[in-house]
Amino acid sequence: MCGALYGQAAPLVNAARPPEEWQTYDIIFHAPKCDASGALLARGRVTVLWNGVLVQDNRRDPGIRKGCAVDKIGGPRPLIAPGS
Repeated sequence: MCGALYGQAAPLVNAARPPEEWQTYDIIFHAPKCDASGALLARGRVTVLWNGVLVQDNRRDPGIRKGCAVDKIGGPRPLIAPGS
């Protein structure tokens, strides 16, 4: 389903435009917070606007659960969405 976080959360609303019209996503991502020893203090969070409509609101990222390594979190890298 468009606007869902795959396997995690359905969208709050269906904000789809008609077929053959341009669809847009605005994704606000907040990286996980870690302490100096690499322990995870807070998971990452994501808010998603689809065609300007809020479909995911400050959802917790389920991806990282145990800890964090400085070389793996916080640096620039691509956001990969299913189907892309």
